[in-house]
Amino acid sequence: MDTYKASVNFINFVNKQGTDVNGLGIVDNTEQKDALPYKVNVNYLCLDTLNWFGKPQSESVRDLLRAKFDILIDISMLDIFAIKYILAISNSIFKITNLSSKAKYADFVIEIDNNGTVENFANHITHYLNSIKIG
Repeated sequence: MDTYKASVNFINFVNKQGTDVNGLGIVDNTEQKDALPYKVNVNYLCLDTLNWFGKPQSESVRDLLRAKFDILIDISMLDIFAIKYILAISNSIFKITNLSSKAKYADFVIEIDNNGTVENFANHITHYLNSIKIG
């Protein structure tokens, strides 16, 4: 399963639990973003719009950082500064990510095997969220 489909499936799972979800997809460029189908409450961070330091500059990221969330879940397998920045600056009460250099910005870290995929990681998070009964 590709990363996009796994991400959409995860968002749909959380929505079905009666929880509001805002997603931020990460794409290489604006053309890639424009090729993806529209999904309510999902915005995209285009890597070609980062500043010279790798800091996100888009309004959608600024909105995300200003918003108050109960949980911020990073299901990406990317280990880049832009994601670390979002995790570090977010107003979220609780943050989840995978075991990587992003872990120091999270409250809950899940270790998956070396060939971990977004689908596999989302399945792990789903298991834990079901255990604590989100929603």
